[in-house]
Amino acid sequence: MRGTLDENGQRWLLHNLIASLPLCPFYQMIAVSQTSILQALVSLSVRIQHMPDYPKFGIWTDGYYMSANVSGRKRMEETCLRL
Repeated sequence: MRGTLDENGQRWLLHNLIASLPLCPFYQMIAVSQTSILQALVSLSVRIQHMPDYPKFGIWTDGYYMSANVSGRKRMEETCLRL
């Protein structure tokens, strides 16, 4: 599990990739704390058909964003988690 502190929002963004190997799909688990203390988490899982490569998370004023390269394809899958 990895985490990033949103210093402006005083919240933690936690994320972890779950793989059900040897078969697909993959799930990106995402949780956001409601305070700077890790409790009262809002969470969701994003189903991804192909293994995400180099997932990146961005913290903006209107939400938390995730993007990743997917299996060498020239497309991006993007998810926004808004609180």
